[in-house]
Amino acid sequence: MNYERIILELLERIQVLETKVAKLETQSSSVCTNLSDTTEISHKNITSKYRRLTEYLLKSKADRIILTYPEIEKILGFTLPESAHKHMRAYWSNSETHSYALSWLSIGYRTRVDIEESTVIFEKNLQI
Repeated sequence: MNYERIILELLERIQVLETKVAKLETQSSSVCTNLSDTTEISHKNITSKYRRLTEYLLKSKADRIILTYPEIEKILGFTLPESAHKHMRAYWSNSETHSYALSWLSIGYRTRVDIEESTVIFEKNLQI
C-alpha cells in the first residue's frame, strides 16, 4: 500500500470540506446579518401575507421548528386555506413556484410534513 498517496488524498478531501464549511459559515452569517432586524425584512420574495411566519422563524434561530396548524395560524394571524388541510404535503412543499413557500425558503429553511401528528417541520437547509 502506498500510505503517502492515501494521506495526500485524505488531506485534499479535508481541504475541500474546510472550504465548504467556510462557505456555509459565510452564508449563514450573511443571512443573519442581513435579516437580523426582523421588523424590517425587505426581501422582495417574501409576501406580506406570510411575513410574520418569516419573522417567527428568524427570531427562533432554531435549526428545527415543529409547528401545529393552530400555532401557524396564530403566528400568521389568519386561518390557513382549505387546500393546506386537504393537501398538506403539496401545500407545504418546498417549491419556489409557491409564493408563500418563499417565506421560509428565502431564509434557509425547508419543510417536511408529519401527517400523523398534523405538524409542519421547518428545518435549516445546511446543504451547499
